[in-house]
Amino acid sequence: MYDLREIQRRVRAGEYLITAAAQRGVAALALDEGDVVACVLELRDSDFFKSMESELMPGLWQDVYRPVYQSTPLYVKLQIRADAGAVVISFKRRWHPWKARCWIRLSAGFAGARRGSYRKCEKSRSASAVQSSRMSSFAVSSAVKSYMLPG
Repeated sequence: MYDLREIQRRVRAGEYLITAAAQRGVAALALDEGDVVACVLELRDSDFFKSMESELMPGLWQDVYRPVYQSTPLYVKLQIRADAGAVVISFKRRWHPWKARCWIRLSAGFAGARRGSYRKCEKSRSASAVQSSRMSSFAVSSAVKSYMLPG
């Protein structure tokens, strides 16, 4: 486990690197580098989740934090490397499978449903179970689409 204060000191001093994978995650969240810096500087010890060995570089460890930044639960993976300072390995939305919900797309044939409208359902159930138990009176489109949303 790395010292969080040391990671934050290096980020504050501009001694950091954001990997391409982390940059893709940042872009997917419509955030920018300033948000990554702000998030890392706001990390608390209580946000720490685990340390894990690097998949690409065995022997190198990474610390995983699960903070909430701008009301979005995140998964942030950090490490310190002598050649790069603090490294943001991963920066993406953290999903809660046990709290997640899905949305079932309703066909326009359902009375009162607009084309492309959605109905909330429990993600833990299969689409067919949801269709038969909770939405039997609804005309669920043949191409049922579910979208994960944070709980």
